Formats: sequence, C-alpha cells, structure tokens
Amino acid sequence: YVIHKCKPNTKYTIYRKEKIGARFAVCYTNEYPAADVNYYNWIQNLTGNKMQITTGENAQYLALYYYNIDLDGDDLNDSDILNNIMIVAGDYNSDKYIPHYILDVQKENLDSTLACDFIDRFSSRNKIYGIKFDITNSNPDCERIASAKGLKNDFVYGNSFQLNDGVNDFDNIFPWCDIRLCNLSFDANNNKVVTYQGEEGFSLDGSNGNVMVEIPKFYSMRERVGNEEIWAITGDPKSGFEVEPAFVVNGKELDYVYVSAYNSTTAKNGKYYSYTDSIPTTDKNQSSYINDFANVGLQSYDLSIFLLMQKLITIEFATRNVQKYFGGITHLLYNYNGNDENLIKDKGTNYVVINPASTKAKNFYVGERVLVGGVEGSFANARYITSVETLSNGNLKIGYDGADLSSQLTIDSSGLWGCPQKNGLCDDLIYHTGRTDFGNEHMKTYVNPFRYRYIENVWGNVWEKITGFKIKNLKYYYSFIPNYNESINENSEWKTVNYDAPLQPLLGEKNKAWIVKNGYDRNNKLISFPSVVGEENDGGDNKYFSDCFYSKNESADKEYIACVGAGWDHTIYGGLFTLRAYLPLDNDEWLYGNRAIFRG
Repeated sequence: YVIHKCKPNTKYTIYRKEKIGARFAVCYTNEYPAADVNYYNWIQNLTGNKMQITTGENAQYLALYYYNIDLDGDDLNDSDILNNIMIVAGDYNSDKYIPHYILDVQKENLDSTLACDFIDRFSSRNKIYGIKFDITNSNPDCERIASAKGLKNDFVYGNSFQLNDGVNDFDNIFPWCDIRLCNLSFDANNNKVVTYQGEEGFSLDGSNGNVMVEIPKFYSMRERVGNEEIWAITGDPKSGFEVEPAFVVNGKELDYVYVSAYNSTTAKNGKYYSYTDSIPTTDKNQSSYINDFANVGLQSYDLSIFLLMQKLITIEFATRNVQKYFGGITHLLYNYNGNDENLIKDKGTNYVVINPASTKAKNFYVGERVLVGGVEGSFANARYITSVETLSNGNLKIGYDGADLSSQLTIDSSGLWGCPQKNGLCDDLIYHTGRTDFGNEHMKTYVNPFRYRYIENVWGNVWEKITGFKIKNLKYYYSFIPNYNESINENSEWKTVNYDAPLQPLLGEKNKAWIVKNGYDRNNKLISFPSVVGEENDGGDNKYFSDCFYSKNESADKEYIACVGAGWDHTIYGGLFTLRAYLPLDNDEWLYGNRAIFRG
C-alpha cells in the first residue's frame, strides 16, 4: 500500500489511469498506519478509476491499498502501481492522468524536507508563478506576481538554508516539487532507464548510471511593457506561454529533461560522466565534449538548459542576485607563478609556509584541493590540505596529503594555488538546496560548493562550455538543437535576435562587464542575452543582474563559443547569468569544463 500525509477535514480524489489490480481501496488514520492502528472511512472501488474520501478532524495519513494483485497478472511491481495513481486534494473531474513524482512514503522520511507534499501538485500545474522587475531600477530583487504572490522561500545565508523550521512553498508546487534526483542509464535497446533517489539500486557513485536531476516540462513567458519586465512559468499550456525550449527536440515535446548533478568528470565504466567523489574534467575542446557525451547517448550542456536554470532559480528566489546567498567556488587563487600573491617561504615534508599577501590566500581550509607548486595548466601536483596553522609572524603553515613535493618546490618562486574542487562535497547536506560551511570568515561564502535542487555548482568551480550559442561580428546566434555547434552559414540552423552583443573584451577590468540590461526581441521573447553592460551604465555587484558578460571581436567573421557560470577564481563576478562569450572554436584550456545533459 501507499501512505500519504494528509490534512484533516479535507476531501481527496484518488485517480488511477489503469485498473491495475481491480481491488482498490483507501482509508485514513490518525497516526502512522500499522497493525494496531484504527482505520477510518474504508472505501473500495472494484471497477472504476476514481474514488473520493473526506478525512476526519484528527486525520494524518491516507492509506491506499491494492490487494489480490496476483489475480491480475504476474508482472506487476511497485513501480507499476506507484506510477498509476494520483492523489489530489479536492475534486478532480478530468480523466487525464498527469505524469508526476509519486513517493512511496516510508515512516522514517515522512517528516523529511526531501519528501514532497502532494497536496498542491495537480492544482498548481494550472497556476502561473512569476516575477516582475523594472529594467531601469538597479535593485536586483523582483516582485512575486500571479500565484507566486505571497509565497514564501525562507532562504538564509549559508548552510542553514531552509532549516530551523524554514518554509519553502516552492517545494509543494509544480514544477519545483517534481524536480528529482535520479540515476540515468540506457538498456541494450537504448531505452532510458531511470532510478530515483530512494529506490532500490540508486547510487551516487556512478555504479547505476549517471547521477542526474530530472526536470519536468513547463511553459514560459517573458513580456516587457515599457520598463516593466515579467517572467512567468506554468505547468499547462496557456495563451501567451511557450513550451520552455529545452523540452522541444526535432519538433517533439519532451516530458522531462535531465541535468547532471555534478560537473562532468572522467567517464566511469566508459559511459558515466556524473558521479560523486570525482574530479571535474577540463582542457577539452567543445567537439571532444560533444563526442564523449554523444557516444553514450548524452549531450553537452547547452543554451536551452542555461536559460531554463535562470528561470527556475530566479522565480523561486525572486531576485536576480541569487549568488549572494550561495556564493559558489569562485574566490580561490588562480594557479600560475610569477607574482608574490602566495609564494612559498618555507617547506618541509608534506607542508609549506606561505606569506598570505593576497586576500584569497586567507581562504585556504582543511579538505580543500590545492595545487602545490606546478605550472599553469597542470594539475599534476594537486593535493588536499590536511592542516592550516597561523604562525606568530602571520604566515600560514599548510599541510597536504599524498607524496611529499618539497624537492620540487623553490622558495620565493613556487606557489600554493587554487584549482577545481572534487564533486560531491554537497552530498551530506540535509536539504536539496544550500551550501557547505568550509573556510574561515574572510569571504567564506565564495569558497564553498553549493547545490540547487541537487544540482551542484550551478556556477563556480569550473567554467562550463555550452553548445547552441555563438557570437560572430558581435551578432548573437542561437539554436536549441542538442549538441549543435556547426559553423555559421546561410544553410545552418542558427537563429538570431534583433539586438547585438556589447563589446567587453577586458577581462582584467571586470567592472566594465556587469550585466545591466538584456535585449528584448518580440519575435524571440524567451531569448534573454545581455545588451547593456558596465559600471559606466550603473552596473555592479548586487545591481541589476549582478553578473558579468565578456565578448571579443578580433577580426571579421570570427566565430566565438561561450562558457557560463565562472571558474574557481572569478570571485563576485561569477553567477547564474555570467557568460564568457569569447572562446575560439578549438579552445581546450584547463579552465573550461562541461556538464552532461539528456534531452531525448
């Protein structure tokens, strides 16, 4: 049977799409169902697809029963039953079964914040959740509108997010309530096989498939009237809304897309690119990432997912400056020699002493992965910090694991540098969203991995290359075809918008890069690319979009691809909207990684 938390004095409709097991019954209880607990209002329906029950004043749980199933076939299993029913608060008069997340609730997780309450799942699909903001107002916060008006999301800084009896109403409404952690693999016939968190076989270690996050289809709108801009999403088709582009491939609408929970790493068993306790892969060109993923039925991170994530996160948090809550791994040292930021002043067996001339050097913490000496572009000397001690002269004595490297280090020449952190550092968080609590008080927000609905490091740690986006002669080109990276020509599938990219090639002068305004093309409303940037246009940290845009135009007709998010050293300039759109097609630098997705 299926146990479902319920409200007292409430009518529920139980609907099944097929008569799997003709023996179908429901009741309610005032405590967790067990052999010695009283059951009330037992209702059976032997032939129909629908029945209703009204709970009593002390009701806590619904118990839904299928019994004598063996009389209806030998091939039925728990998944057949769970994926056959809907439990809806109130009346449900449609005969339409809506695919959704059915959780077989066990006693030990009934009160867990990971368990999604079903009460608003179906009625919320038809509602509109949105935000609005004045594009001329530098305040990045947005006003909740439509059915989002009055909703709470008690986010706070750091690892206490949504704990301490905090409330996040978005956990109980579509599509957020149906975003699920899972394993994704393919059978011998290339059919998708999904194992959800909590089901038998699910694993974070890559032994049962890629660790992915399933996102259900939704519809989006973006409107601008005067200076007011509106973003909104809904679960059912409506006038003025379009299917979110990520859910359309070759004209076919998809019920779900999948985003890897972790930065892409070395393939496990030759086919899994997203799993815990692994090191993000960099130094590959875009074609290599595309081919690697395509060989196992996946795709490269792309523009459609980049835009999808912006909508989900911005509407849930009602601000365009979400990174102020999560920070991300963006404030570690860049790994190169030749300056005195973090040079080694002393060395010994498995330790170095550094003069922390750079503020970033104060961010080192036990467990951090660092580069001990070495050269730019190489992670051969990457180690994990085992101890951090402040000496009487203010220097830092830092111990590291693994083989001793002291013979390779030169005083006042070698350095201790930042590098990508391993995947899975958020696995122990209780809630699906939040950040870890590493480091010291100095900018600690910006050295911590974080996750949003199980997707770790949506920005930060490594830049992630995207397909489906290019710039040529400062003209934007986009495509929502998976893995699309063809050259731009008159026969290609690239589309354009009616505004150009601003020129901002000065990486060292990041204040010129702050995104102030996105363009608006009435024929391509959902496409939101930067059109005005820079501090001279009132941009800045915690203003407007609070992230940065970079571009180049070195020569006529040169094509550039893009990466998004930020690497481990980009500080406050990295975030949900950050877009570095100046990489040559064959770029294979050590800064740039990727993230696997599945749209199919």
